[in-house]
Amino acid sequence: MRLYDLVTFKKYSPWSVISVIGITIFFIVSTWNSLAMPMHGDEGSYAYTAWQLTNDNPPYSTSYDVKPPVLYYLYTLPTIISPHSIVPIRIMGIISLALTILIISLIAQKEWGARAAHIAAWLSVPILTLPHLLTQVTSAEKLLLLPLLASTLFSLYYVNNNHKWPWILSGALGMIAILIKPTCVLLLLFIWLYALRRHHSQNGNLRQVGFQAILIGLGSLSVLLISLAYFVQKNILPALWENTVIFPLYFFQVFSAEIDYLLRFLKSFLTHWWLIFIYIAIGLLLKGKHILFYIVLCLLGLITVYKFPSGHYYFIVLPFFILAGAGSLTTIIARLKSQQLHWRLLIVAVTIMVMIWPIKMQYFLTPNKLSYWIYGNTLYIDAVNVAAYIQSQTTAEEKILVLGSEPQIYYLSGRQSVTRFINHFPITIPSPYLTEYVNEFYDDLIRERPRLIIIPNYMFSDFTDDRASKLAKNIMSVIAEKYHFMQATASDSQLSTIRIGINELNTGQYNVSYLIYEINDNE
Repeated sequence: MRLYDLVTFKKYSPWSVISVIGITIFFIVSTWNSLAMPMHGDEGSYAYTAWQLTNDNPPYSTSYDVKPPVLYYLYTLPTIISPHSIVPIRIMGIISLALTILIISLIAQKEWGARAAHIAAWLSVPILTLPHLLTQVTSAEKLLLLPLLASTLFSLYYVNNNHKWPWILSGALGMIAILIKPTCVLLLLFIWLYALRRHHSQNGNLRQVGFQAILIGLGSLSVLLISLAYFVQKNILPALWENTVIFPLYFFQVFSAEIDYLLRFLKSFLTHWWLIFIYIAIGLLLKGKHILFYIVLCLLGLITVYKFPSGHYYFIVLPFFILAGAGSLTTIIARLKSQQLHWRLLIVAVTIMVMIWPIKMQYFLTPNKLSYWIYGNTLYIDAVNVAAYIQSQTTAEEKILVLGSEPQIYYLSGRQSVTRFINHFPITIPSPYLTEYVNEFYDDLIRERPRLIIIPNYMFSDFTDDRASKLAKNIMSVIAEKYHFMQATASDSQLSTIRIGINELNTGQYNVSYLIYEINDNE
């Protein structure tokens, strides 16, 4: 089946057309309320950096972040379409997710037939929108799935002895995925080695396999050079290397754990998808075709991300889990004595109902309520009101400072930061650069004199936690000397005039999410 056939329903039965329409409706129901859900901090960081990039202010030198450049290139499109808006960014994520499901279905069709393609699509919707994995935001992990799976598709199913372009395209797409986030490197290497080995087993020509490996390398190198050209022209490759390679080594030492996070997320997977695990076990016992290959990819993905605390890291595991489940369920259905359509429909329907029942409230929540349900606080909701308040109190030329790691406020308000440290991890995490970064931060604070300073009252904003306690006291002394208290944003998302002590950071008893200070007129 060609992509054209899948999109136009060519060669499809009426039941297949109904299935595709049902999947589309299911996908819309599963994503509608994420479209306007308040912006996550990671999205704010990427969007602000992309916004700066559109003004020819390059990443890494004017905004400190640890992601590779292709992620920011992708984010420039929605920021150009509608600067300082959430919806275009979410539309990009939803389109990427829809195309990812399409590619998953194509892979399933190539492996196990048209029936598996439909099963894979139905399984993809609830798995790829599980709220506990922060699937509603346009994360780097969500965006890398499309090029990762497209690379898999071309290297495994569109190659032959006469064509060179699938190998080149697979390498190029793989490098795009890596330059969105490098957590997919191990998966890609295994996929390419598997594809080359399988091709060698079919034709026995080792020399040709070596040439195909070179083609993958050429595709990868081409994308790498194109992506880095801007940074070469700006002479900031050292800053890119420091941000994306060196500093993350220290970052992950602080925010990783041995096995705690893995056990927590595996428990969540078993709670929501226990039926798929049973199917996969049965599929293995029945020796279903290539099911073991996708299980190995799941394990490699878990090995890559098991130390990380955020659910969106586990995105790279999900497509291969879906494919293992779809292949297993297709194998099981093929072994049933009854091949009647109503039995097949019943099995799939029951499976989907079991998967969505624990998260059924997700489909009916408003965007703000969905945000609160997922994160358990109003920080992201309140950031929208803080950004509007900043716009009303400042001009576009005046700069601000958001303490902690809530860079979405910069993007939503359309105001520049006085410092490149839009996330505060670099100035709180122990690293060889810590002293240098802290000194740079203070120099920026004193020299640029931000019109407003915003303090998030939340432990994970990386300003009120233990690592930042000394830093916080020093900054608060500057605020006490040169700034006066203006407003506080309470948990009901309304700006209020709650008066809080200038040196008091533990403001939980006031139900305050943000404190706002303005520079004194005589400064």
